[in-house]
Amino acid sequence: MVTRVLLLQKCRWRALFLVVCLFLTFQLYLQHGGNYYVRMFSNGVISGRQLNGTGNISLHVMRSGSHVTRHRSPLADKLVKQFQTRLSKPRSVYQLNDTETYSHFMGRLKILRKRGDYLTKYFNITGNRSWERFHRGINQYYLYDPDSGTDLTDLLRDLNKKTIVAARSTPYSSHLAITLVFEDGSKGIFKAIRTPKEQEASPNHFYFSDIERPTAEIAAFHLDKVLAFYRVPPTVGRVVNITRDLIMVGDENIKPTAHRSPVGNSCFFGSCKDYCTQGHALCGNPHLIEGSVSAFLPNRSLEESGNSFLNPYVRSYDMNTKVKWEYNESFCETDVKPVPEYQGRFILDLTDLAVFDFLQGNLDRHHIETFKMFGNDTFLVHYDNGRGFGRSKYDCISCLAPVRQCCKVRLSTLAKLVKLYTGPDSLSQLLRMSLSSDPLAPILTEPHLDALDRRVGLVISTVYDCVNRTGSWDQVIVDDGVV
Repeated sequence: MVTRVLLLQKCRWRALFLVVCLFLTFQLYLQHGGNYYVRMFSNGVISGRQLNGTGNISLHVMRSGSHVTRHRSPLADKLVKQFQTRLSKPRSVYQLNDTETYSHFMGRLKILRKRGDYLTKYFNITGNRSWERFHRGINQYYLYDPDSGTDLTDLLRDLNKKTIVAARSTPYSSHLAITLVFEDGSKGIFKAIRTPKEQEASPNHFYFSDIERPTAEIAAFHLDKVLAFYRVPPTVGRVVNITRDLIMVGDENIKPTAHRSPVGNSCFFGSCKDYCTQGHALCGNPHLIEGSVSAFLPNRSLEESGNSFLNPYVRSYDMNTKVKWEYNESFCETDVKPVPEYQGRFILDLTDLAVFDFLQGNLDRHHIETFKMFGNDTFLVHYDNGRGFGRSKYDCISCLAPVRQCCKVRLSTLAKLVKLYTGPDSLSQLLRMSLSSDPLAPILTEPHLDALDRRVGLVISTVYDCVNRTGSWDQVIVDDGVV
């Protein structure tokens, strides 16, 4: 009799536990959208759930033997629901499908891509070498067309393989950036890796004292490509021989600084503003060193084509000084939107750049450059990304100040982020796949890749906050025809 009572009580507790589990699951279903959870259970097994430091929910999913972390944010989920209500209509290019891949989704968006003037309208660019085809393909709305046959792959191959015939130190750079001249007359910017890929930036260092990471230059190019911005100069990893490729063909700023380290490695330190001393020398092992090579853009003198100006959201580069936008949330309304030079598509490009910098954790965006012959109806070049991907656990919320203060975001940019947030493909998966093609792969560690998925949700949450504060979707989400 006692045994039956104990058994009955045990069954009651188990039944109560099952009811509570079902209730909690149903609450999550309502909060985050049923289709997402149906997809999560059908594609994999939810093995854990935790709240991260931002209040987002991290879902750990085991799929096909690999570990994927899905970061969920209640505010982002609300924005996604609004997006689906407004834009996921039948036959809409922005329709969200739970099983559609990101690549297929982008294929639908691609039909909206604008085709503007090419640089050849203003400059006579002839020849059929890879760098000449790249220069000819520069368009009013993008640096390169990913669908232009083998042009991009040929350029990356040549940047990685072509013989170096001259090397010139760039004295106006804060770090050592070397202009390489190749056998076919093309040029590239070389930055050497100083620290192991696994070493993150010190949290005790200010952004302006952080070293540059060539792996960040490579990763930024691939991130830009995955997001279909096409605004970062093509960049590839390369192993160079310091003695043969740099010192022997180097200029007067390189050769005099060449020396042997105490253990016999070939070293030099070149010429630059801040980090070109014997204490910051670059050394091979004993001659070889890895780095990034970025394609040269044509006619970079400001008089000919470049239009360089100060980023309105530039930082102070002083540990004791804050600039106006850091303490005045009305900065965009008073100091950005009224400026004549910032009219047209500029603010949407500025928020694109802010999203791009936030995703990679790059606080070092001091200048902005465009091709001035295209006027105001052109993109901002996303160049110089060496200080990105420094701290995987730190989310640079201040990098999103242009989004938060201007409350403007491009519809196509939001659509890409929403698709990456809802899946089935995540940004970390796509970037990992893209980076695997680089000769120096792996480029990023897993914590940096995982951080991208967390940050996607934070961007969407920021956009939701803007919509909530202004009370107007159309005022915040702008469709200017740029994808």
